[in-house]
Amino acid sequence: MSIGVKAILFAGGPGSRLFPLVSNDFPKAMLPVANRPMIFYSLFSLIRSRILDITIVISASSSAQISHYVNGSFFKDPLVIKHQPSSHNVKIHFLESEEGLDTADILRKLHTTDSDYVVMSCDYIGNIDLEETFRIHRATRASCTVTLLATDPKTMEPANTYAMVDSKGNRLLGLYFSTDLDAGILKVRGTLLQKFPSLCLRSDVMDTHIYMFSSWVLNHLLQLREAISSVKFDLVPYLSRRQFTLTRCPEANPTPGAEVIVSSRIVGSSAYATRVNNLEALLQANGAVAKGGA
Repeated sequence: MSIGVKAILFAGGPGSRLFPLVSNDFPKAMLPVANRPMIFYSLFSLIRSRILDITIVISASSSAQISHYVNGSFFKDPLVIKHQPSSHNVKIHFLESEEGLDTADILRKLHTTDSDYVVMSCDYIGNIDLEETFRIHRATRASCTVTLLATDPKTMEPANTYAMVDSKGNRLLGLYFSTDLDAGILKVRGTLLQKFPSLCLRSDVMDTHIYMFSSWVLNHLLQLREAISSVKFDLVPYLSRRQFTLTRCPEANPTPGAEVIVSSRIVGSSAYATRVNNLEALLQANGAVAKGGA
């Protein structure tokens, strides 16, 4: 039985950092990882978490290969049969994206929905329980919930993502990138410090690119804020930094006065998650999956 949330899975990216293994004739989503196409793992994560209404965003050049695999071999995989014996319970839609559109631009063109929805990329491989993310999203009445993975400081690469959270780590107050720093310094608004005198800036987390949104974000906010182009670099930072002013803004908030909340779910480092967006990550993911990590 579905948990009542829809999914938008981006699978049309060119994967330029995986060249020469990918090309216009062989999309990133079909690149083998431990003898299964890369898209298997993100799609299986959704179905395993009982998210059964899925829109897969594809490019014109990858349309035939991806749709043929998803509608055929995917549902014959023993792991999929174990968790979802009947493909009739799963609704798969394919959306062919226009060239040059970024992720939030594509969301803006989707038909409106009255359901919460999760957005993720086909290069995600991991064992994070998405049902738990949805439970937190609903329990906190969040407009957006961002899933972050705690990393081992001894093995992590230099930070390029910074998550500002409240003292309990439950509310995301800002998502920043190295480009937001001014000579290594991050400036914080005084009004935020007044509201949250105790907060934490974490550089030991990885953005899994698993984002859950309430329907009003797609139906209303994205239609209103056409300058928002990327989910990661525009939409999530905008919501996290502007959540308090959005609460008071009748133009942007369809239910003025209703609190806009951006939640963070920080998953412990015992979980496994990675994004296979370069050759080194591909090599590591093959090893991790072979050892049962995902």
